[in-house]
Amino acid sequence: RPAQMWYVAAGKAGCQTKATSVVMRTATDPTGRIVDTRWSNPAATDLQIPGYAIWHIKARWIPSKQEYWMIISAFPRNVDGCQTDDLFFAKSSDGLHWTTYSEPIMRHEDREWTASAVYRSSFLYDDKTDVLSLWISARGTDGAWHLGFARAHYEQLSSRLALGQRVTARPIATFTASSNKQGEQP
Repeated sequence: RPAQMWYVAAGKAGCQTKATSVVMRTATDPTGRIVDTRWSNPAATDLQIPGYAIWHIKARWIPSKQEYWMIISAFPRNVDGCQTDDLFFAKSSDGLHWTTYSEPIMRHEDREWTASAVYRSSFLYDDKTDVLSLWISARGTDGAWHLGFARAHYEQLSSRLALGQRVTARPIATFTASSNKQGEQP
């Protein structure tokens, strides 16, 4: 399987953009090498979350599901730009056509440590236990950056998302970064 990558095209407005798109590129080297390889021309995906602008993404191939999964930091259009991001989940069999859900897997306003924004996050999936582990970075009401860790059983999460039910991630642990200034990234 050749290496693939996705990125967010936000234009010159950056964090204040009203619309973004997600683009995919595929390595032309079939060995999957990334260094010193050539990449295909950008291919537009259909990845959209209605009412939101996608800001940060993390994608992985999940071999046991034969799908790409992505967690997405996105902010409501026409509000505060990337100051109020929520965290969403999406999946795809080909990397171009995505299934998204109207409900985020974590809302910024659900807890103090994420109240300003859920920022870049990452995940791993354990197919033996069906557990999705999430590392969530966020800025809280105190202006400090925090890191949280949460787990969810994928089948339960997937069922709730498919039914449009609200999901409330309950982090197992959170950590606060020290910085010199309020709001400064560590």
